[in-house]
Amino acid sequence: MYFFKRKPKMPTFELHQEDGSIAPLHITFRNGEIHLNPDYMARGTYELQIDRGSEKESRLITVQ
Repeated sequence: MYFFKRKPKMPTFELHQEDGSIAPLHITFRNGEIHLNPDYMARGTYELQIDRGSEKESRLITVQ
């Protein structure tokens, strides 16, 4: 029986600027993919952190 089955943790997304502060995140989900909207972001380099609970992943993104 699965009376106490836990729901899987939903991934969390954070976008950090070069100085380490958290930047506003402008994303759209389409067909299971994440699309960032650079029109609303200032130029520069950002770090996108994805936390899936047991594993964390980070990617560098440059907006020109």
